[in-house]
Amino acid sequence: GGLRALGLPPDAIVGQSFYALYGQSSDGVNNMQRALSGERMVVGHTDHGRSLESRFIPAHGADGTVVGVIGITQDITDRIKNQAERREQAELLDLAHDAIVVRTLDGSVTFWNHGARQIYGYTREEALGREVHALLRTTADLPAIERQLLASGYWDGELNLTRSDGQE
Repeated sequence: GGLRALGLPPDAIVGQSFYALYGQSSDGVNNMQRALSGERMVVGHTDHGRSLESRFIPAHGADGTVVGVIGITQDITDRIKNQAERREQAELLDLAHDAIVVRTLDGSVTFWNHGARQIYGYTREEALGREVHALLRTTADLPAIERQLLASGYWDGELNLTRSDGQE
């Protein structure tokens, strides 16, 4: 978590005042005041070279008034790095001339590269979220293909697909 990223043991902050930990920085004070007024917030910031995400959650008393703030900070450095790597990989896949289509188990398209656009005629926006076999009007024994794929993790064969312009 956030403490580990900063090299602090948990007992270094338990029971400490927010202001003792963070001082009177305008961002920190502003975030605390907003949370004390009842607003839930998620704030990103950097500390000691690490990307952190802090959540400020108003704590309510029995009568519904805000009596304090629950603060949670997580180190999201690795998540941000992984997201950047996935974006770079997707950009590389988009450069391929072959059609690369990624779908969920239920068939919904989650990735559609430029090659797929060129071959099938559908834009990424038209394809994303659509069921791939309905989109491409696949003619094949799809249940048998799905069974083989799920059983062995592999299927090899040909499918008859239809482009957006009706050409097979």
